[in-house]
Amino acid sequence: MTRLNLLNLLIRNDSEEIIENKNKDDHQKEEVAEQIEANADFETNSENEAVADTKKSETKEKPELEAEVESDAS
Repeated sequence: MTRLNLLNLLIRNDSEEIIENKNKDDHQKEEVAEQIEANADFETNSENEAVADTKKSETKEKPELEAEVESDAS
């Protein structure tokens, strides 16, 4: 095998390895992005539930506050 053929073979192998590593990196980045999105969705859902719970508790308290206002007004 000539030096040029050997050099071409080495370059081709290096190029293939670089491409494989890039594909692995891209896949890992995609997985991380999906995990971040899932976490963001979970946090948003948790926040929405907390807001809904707060609104429910405020609604329950409102009649009690109105009763207090009426009794104070009397």
